[in-house]
Parts: sequence; structure tokens; C-alpha cells
Amino acid sequence: SPSGVEGPTSVATTANPMPFTASPSGNRKGRELEAVIEGLERVISQQRVENQRLRSELDARRERVDSRHRVELERLRRRVAELEAGSNSEDRRRGQVSRVRR
Repeated sequence: SPSGVEGPTSVATTANPMPFTASPSGNRKGRELEAVIEGLERVISQQRVENQRLRSELDARRERVDSRHRVELERLRRRVAELEAGSNSEDRRRGQVSRVRR
């Protein structure tokens, strides 16, 4: 309130906005809330399982891609070595030809 003086609300009601009631409707609400909580716990559990499955799938996919990249990298290294070897032999041949022409 604007004057700073509290109205008819008691301290007990302010501290506990949902006081305990023994009425059947209160019991029903409690059961409904428990059911909601259990449902949310199931959803959380399912999401954790799904996340783990997706992580495993992603790891496996990364391994496959890494493997393909390793194979391709090795193929390219062999090709570079072949080209360098061919280039070196051509250079030697040119050197021999130039010596013969002199």
C-alpha cells in the first residue's frame, strides 16, 4: 500500500501464499501437480536419451568423414610424391642432355 501500512493481510498468509488445505480439491491439485512433474521428468529422461543417441551418431559421422579425409590425403601425398619423382627424373634427363650438347 502507498502509506506503507499493511492491510488486513496477515504475516502467515504473506509468507505462505498457498496455505495447506485438507480439502479434497487441494488433494486433487497436489496429485495433478505430481502427475505434471512426473510427466516432465519422463520428457527430460527421453531428451537425455535422444541427446546421447545424437551425440553418438555425430561422433560416428565425424569418424567416417575423418577416415575419408585420411584416405584422400594419403592418395594426394602419393600423387605428389609420384609427380616430384617424375619431375626429378626429367630434371636429371635435361641436365644430361645439356651436358651432351656442350
